[in-house]
Amino acid sequence: MSYSVSESVIIIGNTNTKDNHTFDNLYLEDVDFSYQNYKNVSFKGANLINANLQFVIFENANLSGANFYCANLKYANFKNANLSNCKMFKVDLTGANLCGVYLNNANLKQSNLTDTNLMRADLTNANLEKSMLINTILTKAIMIKCVLVEAKLEYVCCNFADLRSANLNKTIINYTNFENTFMNDISIQYSHCTNVNFKDVQIVNAKLNFSTLLKSNFINANLLNTELNNCILAHSIFNQANLTCASLQNSNMSNNQLIYANLTETNFTNTDLSQSNLTCAKLINTILINSCLNNAVLTSAVVYEVYPKNADFTDAKLTDARIDISDFSTTTMMNAVFTGAIINDCEFP
Repeated sequence: MSYSVSESVIIIGNTNTKDNHTFDNLYLEDVDFSYQNYKNVSFKGANLINANLQFVIFENANLSGANFYCANLKYANFKNANLSNCKMFKVDLTGANLCGVYLNNANLKQSNLTDTNLMRADLTNANLEKSMLINTILTKAIMIKCVLVEAKLEYVCCNFADLRSANLNKTIINYTNFENTFMNDISIQYSHCTNVNFKDVQIVNAKLNFSTLLKSNFINANLLNTELNNCILAHSIFNQANLTCASLQNSNMSNNQLIYANLTETNFTNTDLSQSNLTCAKLINTILINSCLNNAVLTSAVVYEVYPKNADFTDAKLTDARIDISDFSTTTMMNAVFTGAIINDCEFP
């Protein structure tokens, strides 16, 4: 059975609660249901295009497959609602509560999610392309294979979330917290990020090529096999991070902190590591071809089977370093300091 707008309004009436009612597949375009209470109500497949739904209560409601195109959902309460497969293109969800909602396969392209609470929400396969997320809460959200291409994220709280295989290419990400988040196989390429917190993140097999990541925090992050080629990573922190087999070719990593970092088989070909601090870092089979380590600090670092062809270690400090089976014969080492270093089976210019 289907209803027109006028019939559906009569059915809904003026009551303040609609518990256990069903409004599946209703045509409700342009209606004004602001401040109404639809807790536990079913709106499966309903057409709510351009509807005014400010401050509406949809708690525990079933809205799967509903069409909210261009709807006004400011400060609406969707707590624990089912919004799977919803069409929410260009909706305004400013200040809305979507805590614990199901948004898997939903289309939120070009939506406004400013001050929106999506804590513990399921956004698996959801499309948030070109959406705006400012002061958005995504703590413990499930965002596997979520699309955020060309989205804007500022002051977003996305800690303990699951962003595996998500697509964040061409995004703008500023002052956002991803601490303790799963980001394996994620793509954040051609993006611009400033002051982003990746502390304790699992970001294995990820692609961050051609991105700017200024003043980023990767402390204790696991970046195994991750690609950060052609990136600007100046003034970032990688202390205690695992960069085993990661590729950072042609990147700017000047003034970085890599204290106690694991750089085993990391590829720094043509990378600028000038003035970076690699104190106690582990460089085993690390690739440093044509890299620049001017004024770099490698105090107490472990250097094993490293062949930095045509690299520049001018004014570098390798005080108390352990250097074994390495060939520096083609390396520029003017004024480099080796005080207290233990050196075995190495060649120098």
